[in-house]
Amino acid sequence: EVWFEAGPLGRSMEHPEGPFQSNQSDTFVVTSPSDLGPLRKLRVTQRGKGAGGSDWQLAGVQVEAMATGAVYHFPCKPVWLKKGEPLEVSAAEVEVESSIPPDQSERAGTTPYAVTFKTGSSMGAGTDASVTVELQGSVHAAGEWWRPGALGASAEHPANPFENGSSDTFHVASPHDLGELQRIRVKHDGKGWGADWQLDGVQVRNSRTGVTWDFACNHAWLKKNTPVEFALAPRASAVNATSAQAQAPVATEQPSRNSSAAVSAPTNEKPPPQNQPGPSKTLPASSTDKQPATVPPNPAPA
Repeated sequence: EVWFEAGPLGRSMEHPEGPFQSNQSDTFVVTSPSDLGPLRKLRVTQRGKGAGGSDWQLAGVQVEAMATGAVYHFPCKPVWLKKGEPLEVSAAEVEVESSIPPDQSERAGTTPYAVTFKTGSSMGAGTDASVTVELQGSVHAAGEWWRPGALGASAEHPANPFENGSSDTFHVASPHDLGELQRIRVKHDGKGWGADWQLDGVQVRNSRTGVTWDFACNHAWLKKNTPVEFALAPRASAVNATSAQAQAPVATEQPSRNSSAAVSAPTNEKPPPQNQPGPSKTLPASSTDKQPATVPPNPAPA
């Protein structure tokens, strides 16, 4: 049997600043290089970091395959996980839907998006910095920005994204359908030597409906911690989301070679055993720039 390791989980959708606290559920979006088919087993390991005792009590795990709507339940009794000791659980039951129509996105709970960045081809265009993106849509607090948090691994280049001339796709999930996308905001943290990054364009695809939006970035150079906003390109392939839902409900195209899943892990509220205090974590709050600067494209470095 072959195991797929999702790698770092990124940020929890429900509790980005403090996941895995007592009696809460945390959902993470991960991407597989290919469709795993029906899931049979799941293995969970924790690294044991943190003060005050790192043992973690896990009540269960649920995995949803976003492309098919299949939901797999892995009950964990609950059980205590110790540092570096993997827990293997078999699937207890599966809820399967052949497809998820766009008008059922609210019932499904999340709306998956695929965000593809096209790095420029000029000398020094690539970057090793961490990139963040925010999306602005027409529904659900229209005009506000939604930030998916950590992007996770690139589907095309998981070990080394944002290299010269490359395209990198990341799968994220919003708690709500954002409607018709209007603007995006992109920035990076400037880590690594020669971190300035040349961005040619960004494409965002609603993985549930197949609707795409293109944002031309005009070979803009992004500086450290300087967010840049981009509007829809004139040649955008976006269509009105409402019309798309009315005309044909479900996209008939085959899923891409990359498969996304939403993984939810509820933590039990049972108190820790004697002499084993429960975990207490406080993660640093992330900041959001309210007044981003607009940086004009710079010439390629010599």
